[in-house]
Amino acid sequence: MSARMLRARRVKRGKRRALTAAVVAGALGASLLTGVEGAAAGPPKPGPQAPPPAAAVSDTASALLTAKLRGSRVEVLGARSETATTWANPDGTLTTDTAAGPVRFRRGTDWVDVDVSFGRQPDGSVASKAHPRGLTLAAAKGGRAASFAGAVNAPAQDLITLSAGDRSVSMRWKGGLPQPQTDGSRATYPDVLPGADLVIDATRTGYEQSLLLKRRPAEDATFVLPIRAPGVTAVQQPDGSVEFSERASGRRLSTMPAPVMWDATVDERSLEHTRRAPVGLTVTQSGDDIELRLSPDAAFLADPATRYPVTVDPSDTVLSDVFDTFVQQGDTVDESASTELKIGWPGDYADPGPNTKPRVARSFISWDMAPIKDALVSSATLSLFNYHSWNCQAPAAWEVWDTGTGKTTSRWTAQPNWYQRYATSTETKGQNCPTAATSAPT
Repeated sequence: MSARMLRARRVKRGKRRALTAAVVAGALGASLLTGVEGAAAGPPKPGPQAPPPAAAVSDTASALLTAKLRGSRVEVLGARSETATTWANPDGTLTTDTAAGPVRFRRGTDWVDVDVSFGRQPDGSVASKAHPRGLTLAAAKGGRAASFAGAVNAPAQDLITLSAGDRSVSMRWKGGLPQPQTDGSRATYPDVLPGADLVIDATRTGYEQSLLLKRRPAEDATFVLPIRAPGVTAVQQPDGSVEFSERASGRRLSTMPAPVMWDATVDERSLEHTRRAPVGLTVTQSGDDIELRLSPDAAFLADPATRYPVTVDPSDTVLSDVFDTFVQQGDTVDESASTELKIGWPGDYADPGPNTKPRVARSFISWDMAPIKDALVSSATLSLFNYHSWNCQAPAAWEVWDTGTGKTTSRWTAQPNWYQRYATSTETKGQNCPTAATSAPT
């Protein structure tokens, strides 16, 4: 069994008093996945929705009493957060739904459901309709560069802006920008460079951006991504990733994995892009201005076997508070910034020929357990949305384990410690099968 699931996931915990659990998903043989997207990803599954006003009470004691009198559950408004919803049940217990990413956020004094789809603004810019980090994209401005070399030497202008509290980050672009074309949560700047589109996908914690090379470049395809990040320091790591940290405290804010690129070749079972190559990266910084210089592999681009379009994926979001990752046998890169997670085995091998290393994947997920700290857990359910399974016929088991915390350094050969198995499930059908939802009582 192999599964690929969307990042919008939630874990549901029934509880007495308050509830505690730290569940990190993984798998043995057929691992566990959560939060995934990829070549065939769809929009994230909606998170827990706010109930009607009549079904909500501010404090726990009043909510429990109201639920008992009404004979139906009542939300504890005082426990609501960006990722968690707590309900008082008629039997005197509490249930908390916890998502691994934000499902709502505060806008002034009101809670607003997350909606990352793009909408046009009066000034011509584009913004996600309800984004926790206020994601905004620039309108058309200036003439597009006539060459990659010309863009490298062009002045920079703001392209993407994110904010979180008093912290803001701007991804910039060298050269002119056409008017972005939007489709749901995706925005495309067509032909921003000769034969290349700039693609930006909004996520619940930030964005992902990539350069789509529609044809073989006639020149060196090096390009530069400037970032303006006040108070942030960027340091390239030995594995090619970039760590962003708060300059004053040294606190790590996020890590951008080493950039990669892939062509249009897709495995028919896993839907993965199987022909990949590293992208050269150099990082320079002057004050609050950071420059990422990306150099796609020229040999890969020139190879007659390379099928276009080719996607160059730097995957950079600086303001993210959610962490999960997956590891897969044969892969040696950090997958923590991927918009998908994977579990199981799609039937291919990391060593074609000898076929001794099946490309089994395992995912590691963490949730904010503050809402259920120091609680007696009476029951728990992990709910996921699987959007692709390569086999819809024979049911295969996947498992939920308590493990150590996944890190940006997690790899197949360097996985977190495994402690205890909580559950096994055979619900493995993806969106391409008759049933897409998966769950496991833990």
